[in-house]
Amino acid sequence: MVDKKAIKLLSIIGFAILGLALMFGLVHLGLFNPFVNNAAIERESISYVLVNEDLGATFGGQAFNLGAEFVNLIKGNRRTGTRLTTSMTA
Repeated sequence: MVDKKAIKLLSIIGFAILGLALMFGLVHLGLFNPFVNNAAIERESISYVLVNEDLGATFGGQAFNLGAEFVNLIKGNRRTGTRLTTSMTA
């Protein structure tokens, strides 16, 4: 009769082997899958359009317009490639 410690040890080893096989399989898919590589290349050519429809709000007697503040942050950063436009143009 097989004792319980041996069964527990075998099950832990089995799960460890299955876990390693799954990990190596996913790494292989990530490194050698042509769709993943193409998505990374295509991502560089995607342009973003920001449409600000924030009307602002008042809280505690103070006016906030987070949309305008965000647009000002984006305007100052040319690296993002984001274009600012109206919702009709977008």
